[in-house]
Amino acid sequence: METQADWWKPFFSGLWGNILRQFWTPEQTQADAEFVEQLLRLSPPASILDVPCGEGRIAHIFAARGYHVTGVDGTASFLDNARRYAQAQQVHSLGTSRYA
Repeated sequence: METQADWWKPFFSGLWGNILRQFWTPEQTQADAEFVEQLLRLSPPASILDVPCGEGRIAHIFAARGYHVTGVDGTASFLDNARRYAQAQQVHSLGTSRYA
């Protein structure tokens, strides 16, 4: 049984999850990744922890650029989608985990 503290589970796996998938353009996602990379002065093969990673919008870009990325999120369906996308794109450095 879900408690009041778990209000977010159905929220993020339902309609809101669908809205998030359409919210950012690929160009905006690239720009966001570049901003973070420059702000933090990152370069591959640095390790990156993306929390909450959602479906890996930014994490996938960093993994494709050669970073070692771990994405953590509390929404299992987001992590499942992130794993499927990483496999389809053959981005093997993306690891996803679910926190308790």
